[in-house]
Amino acid sequence: MQYYILSLNHSPADGCALWWCPNDAGYTKNLLKAGKYDAAKVEAAPWHYNDGTATRAIPCDEVEASVMLSVDWNKARKQWAKAPNAPAEPSGNEDAQKTK
Repeated sequence: MQYYILSLNHSPADGCALWWCPNDAGYTKNLLKAGKYDAAKVEAAPWHYNDGTATRAIPCDEVEASVMLSVDWNKARKQWAKAPNAPAEPSGNEDAQKTK
């Protein structure tokens, strides 16, 4: 079994859980960048990987079952406010042009 290590001291960050990166090398909100730790490693040092105060080892399948893909609208709307290939706004003269 493999585990993701949840940083209880640093979560939530912007409403997201923070996970340990591979090889105990920092933290990430992005689960795709999080480390997967083998049960033997977690069980050999529970005070480090699963102490219940600063860290919690959670089975990868449980975490992955809670994943929801979504888009952060607050970030996206600034970028997508106006599509570069959007049709021009109607000027109101379209009907007059059709009758000519």
